[in-house]
Amino acid sequence: MARLVGGIDLLAHSPQEAITHDAGRPIFIVHGTADQFINIHHARDLVSLASQTGANVTPWYVEGAGHHPNAILQWPDEYEQRLVTFFRAALGK
Repeated sequence: MARLVGGIDLLAHSPQEAITHDAGRPIFIVHGTADQFINIHHARDLVSLASQTGANVTPWYVEGAGHHPNAILQWPDEYEQRLVTFFRAALGK
């Protein structure tokens, strides 16, 4: 949809590129520990890269969640609370 609606190619950039070129922007990473589509090590690798480069990353490893969109379905209240907290801090509110 990003390409159809906005002409944006999401595959043109990697998550690693986003971490290393974050320009101080806060980044929130959500990943389920039981994700069978994308292994949890990918999120942990991004957090490790952020630590090495000084990027401002907040991770949430959702215990027992499968594919990362499941977190919002399984824990909607916690998901909302974490996201609101993240954005308030990021926006200085």
